[in-house]
Amino acid sequence: MTSTLLHTSPRGGTQGPVDQRPDLPLPRLMTVQRAARELSVSRMTIYELMKCGALKSVKIGASRRIVSASVEKVVNRGAACKPDTA
Repeated sequence: MTSTLLHTSPRGGTQGPVDQRPDLPLPRLMTVQRAARELSVSRMTIYELMKCGALKSVKIGASRRIVSASVEKVVNRGAACKPDTA
């Protein structure tokens, strides 16, 4: 059974899943899928940005998590990656 964390409104009701609330701060780490959604790019682009160093990530067990601060840097400054020439 999975549970979804919901945002609670001041009146006691719920307003939807936390990760779909744009007014809440980003978590310190996020999934590749969430990072792709935040940057409006594909998951493959996220992996390319990790490979070139534009996005910092950590491995936790078999999972890869993106450091949110690096996503913010890409949003604010852009990514300076050279395309692969293979």
